[in-house]
Amino acid sequence: WMELISLTDLLNHPNLRVRASLSEFDLAYPGKTKPSLTKYGNHTYRLETNDELYEGVRFTWLYFEFLGNDDSAGDEGIVINDISLVAKVKPINYTGSFESSDANLTRAWYTGAYGVRLNMEENNFNSVLIERGDRVAIQGDGHPTIAASLVAFSPYSLVKTVLQQTDSGNHSVVDQGIMAYPLYWSLSVMDYYMESGDTETFSRLLAKDIMKILNARIEDFLSPNLDIQWFG
Repeated sequence: WMELISLTDLLNHPNLRVRASLSEFDLAYPGKTKPSLTKYGNHTYRLETNDELYEGVRFTWLYFEFLGNDDSAGDEGIVINDISLVAKVKPINYTGSFESSDANLTRAWYTGAYGVRLNMEENNFNSVLIERGDRVAIQGDGHPTIAASLVAFSPYSLVKTVLQQTDSGNHSVVDQGIMAYPLYWSLSVMDYYMESGDTETFSRLLAKDIMKILNARIEDFLSPNLDIQWFG
């Protein structure tokens, strides 16, 4: 969530009204615009749009409306002393590790793992906008995320749930027709099987669906009118 510290009273100032919004663009998104911030203590303010404080947002916007005759909040002005984005993460232990003689490679591995951890929720890997209400996890889009999670955290139950949710072999899913995404999904299934050894799930459900999905895409890939715009 977005949090800021201000010595200016942002909620009760006689010449100032502050509101905030979360948006993909410079527009107030329906249902995500708040009439005011939430104040904690004397100088801390948060933009809170849901009880769990999950936002899934690309941009946070602050709107300052001056109520006097000029564009000011009085002689003292407006002071924003600090601003930050606060993240909460799913509690999970590392089951993998990486060490290299090249410190940059080691740093890259742990940075990638932590980035995945920041997007792990109870039942899915959270798209940056999924909590905004108009995005879903789409088929194959999380292939690198799933691969990194399996190596670093071994969240087998979570990964299996995500793969089943985006399995177009037995139900329609978002963007199943974008050329490369069904292939990415199939690669994630293979990663899951190789890391977990879950033969039962792989043979009973996922292996059959891989064949169905790939067979459905072969004709598209061989088409002379193939549009490679969405190969990813």
